[in-house]
Amino acid sequence: MALELVEGAVLGTVFAALHDVVKVALVQTPPWRSQVHSRLAKTTDHPTNRRT
Repeated sequence: MALELVEGAVLGTVFAALHDVVKVALVQTPPWRSQVHSRLAKTTDHPTNRRT
């Protein structure tokens, strides 16, 4: 019985840590960010497209 409780606690901790990692990854790189950047990079007034 005690071993089952320990296994359950370990699995719960692993899933909680995995959930936190996924949540942080999604917050830091929203799926629309790369699309917005690629659209901005194609415009002529974007700083990366200006010629000096």
